[in-house]
Amino acid sequence: MGERSTENRVQEEVHCLVEELRKTNAKVQEEIDHVLGRHQSPCMEDRSLMPYMDVVVHGIQRYVDLVPSSLPHVVTHDIKFRNYLIPKGEDEHKL
Repeated sequence: MGERSTENRVQEEVHCLVEELRKTNAKVQEEIDHVLGRHQSPCMEDRSLMPYMDVVVHGIQRYVDLVPSSLPHVVTHDIKFRNYLIPKGEDEHKL
């Protein structure tokens, strides 16, 4: 008796994750506001001034496919690669 159900544990874990996400978002926004203010557009040089945001972006990229990897790939001219010939116009997934 007195044990928490799986549903209660999951809800508690989700609550903790949401809180962490809110804290992370607030810290990223604070760093952006400090470096850029509210009206300046970012540039690549600003990246080194925002290390926390850089870590968050890299963390997201580890888990999210930004570009689908299942798009067809076709070569525009004949290519020889490691003793294999890939003819122009040939879909690499058919090889």
